[in-house]
Order: sequence, then C-alpha cells, then structure tokens
Amino acid sequence: MGLTPPWLEVLDHAPHCARAETLASRAMFRDAFSSRRCVIPVSGFYLWKTQPRSKQPYLVTQVSRAPLLLGALWCRYHTTLTAFTDSAALITVPANLLLSPLTDRLPVVIPSHALAAWLDPNTDSETLNSLLAPAPLELLGAFPVSNHVNNPAYQSSACAHPTGSMLRWAVSQEL
Repeated sequence: MGLTPPWLEVLDHAPHCARAETLASRAMFRDAFSSRRCVIPVSGFYLWKTQPRSKQPYLVTQVSRAPLLLGALWCRYHTTLTAFTDSAALITVPANLLLSPLTDRLPVVIPSHALAAWLDPNTDSETLNSLLAPAPLELLGAFPVSNHVNNPAYQSSACAHPTGSMLRWAVSQEL
C-alpha cells in the first residue's frame, strides 16, 4: 500500500511514489512533506530495462555497496478506533545521466550527512529542496541480475548476484 493520508477514501488510490516536483503543491503530499519525512534504508533497488522481447532486471546500488537512504514521506491512519497503519511513498527525482537509459525517474537518495536535517520537521524548504536532486553520477551503479527476480516464488539471495559488469560513471583522469 502507498501513502494513505487520513482523508483518502479509496485505498487503491494510495500512491507508492511522490514526484519531488509536486511535494509542496499537491494536497496528497503537502502535509507529509512539511512534517513527516522519513528514509527507507536499502542495500539496493531493482529497475527493468525494456529490450526488444523482454525486460532485463538491474540492481542499483551504491558503487561501494554501502546502504542507501531513500527519501520518503509517511502517514498514519486509523483502521479502527484502536488500531492504525503506517504508510509511505518513495520520493522520486529525474534519473541521472548514468541511469537514464534504464529509467526516467529514481528514488531520491538522502546523503547520510543530511539525515538529521531531512528528518527534522523544522528544516526550511530551501534546505529540503536542495536534497531533492538526482544522485551524484559517481555514487550509484547498476548491474544486470538474473530474471529469477521476476518470479515471486523464487526467494534467494542469488537474485542480487550480478550476471554482468556494473554500469558506473567513469571519471576521465586527465593530467
């Protein structure tokens, strides 16, 4: 389930993603962006590149393979008088130059040094907006993985094993 503000009547309409460009203007996201920001720590996430007869899954990770902190919004809504459910939506930004051949949008990555500011409900909008940018080119890489990741019944860490070399930003070293 995606982000579920208390006023949402049809839970099927709860969005899983929120475009960074609309956080301050859309009623669905405005309150959560103002005071209910969170991060979702992950080791990586999958993208699928469309090919002529299939889709090739890629695992996107930090080049260093350190965890990523994905920016998100959260809401809590009551399911009964005494029970509640938390919900969230990832924030997306345009893909950077390296990963744009795979997708047009990516989850926003919150740098660890900016985590306290991101989580603080008193952080000013200028600081928040500066964090809503595509990941630096040298931070992320992506490598193809097995099509087994497409099968929900296949529950193995082998899904995350590379089947090819990592796409990564190569900085030319001119002297």
